[in-house]
Amino acid sequence: MFLSFEEWYQCGYLLEHCRLAVLRREEDDEEAITAMEADLKKRYGAEIVILRHEPLPMTSSEVRDALSRRAGADMLPEAVYAEIIRHRYYEAQPELPWLREQAYAMLEEKRIAHVAGCEQEAVQLALRWGEDPEAAAEAGILHDITKRLSHEEQLNLCEKYAIMLDEKERVTPKLLHARTGAAIAKDRFGCPDHIVEAIRWHTTGKPDMTMEEKILYLADYIEPTRDFPGVEPLRRLAYEDTDRAVLMGLEMTMEEIREKGQEPYVDTLSARDWYRERIAERGE
Repeated sequence: MFLSFEEWYQCGYLLEHCRLAVLRREEDDEEAITAMEADLKKRYGAEIVILRHEPLPMTSSEVRDALSRRAGADMLPEAVYAEIIRHRYYEAQPELPWLREQAYAMLEEKRIAHVAGCEQEAVQLALRWGEDPEAAAEAGILHDITKRLSHEEQLNLCEKYAIMLDEKERVTPKLLHARTGAAIAKDRFGCPDHIVEAIRWHTTGKPDMTMEEKILYLADYIEPTRDFPGVEPLRRLAYEDTDRAVLMGLEMTMEEIREKGQEPYVDTLSARDWYRERIAERGE
């Protein structure tokens, strides 16, 4: 572009008011660039800085195209790539290996196997039910990113992100990680709302979940490392009827909570009632 700069609109005005910083695109550009620098300085009094560097092999168009295809991390400095993903500039989609590296660093080591299993199961469920497997993978990778935080740290994040809590949530740490995890997924990793919402509801469930939300809820429950009474029937049902599988999962959760002498959270109760009614309306 520097070599054809005189074709720019009002190039003389630009050269009078701006300092140009020039980077070579090709190895053999230097002679032509040096000659143009001398000519523009002589004719316009231009201020020009030639930035000495090894020419990069890719164009900006190639970088943007790679970013939209979940590639391009190797073309950019880590901090630049992370910032692009945070804001999803250029319709960027995070490389899943990069996203795993970021998420796993935020987990206790013992939880990594569960998160990997949840991602795997979410992808398989997405393929079964016609949803985007890469979006399901993102949700699976990120769903527990704040799980290791203390109760106090969770509450601090709720304050930071203006998350309104009821009394039950405020005293129940297990309920908070879905809400804070969703906030971090959006703020740090730029996740779109449909992924954020799947993370938000993966613990309690809610009435009338989208298919993506149901997929993450079920994947978290039935991923391969899970081993508890009733998991095998639930696994089969998840690939046959997601509404009935969600209802089964909700009822199992409520039974487990009550066995501990506690009362299920209101969102879980509402979700259970909604799916009961939905299945009854289907005549089943």
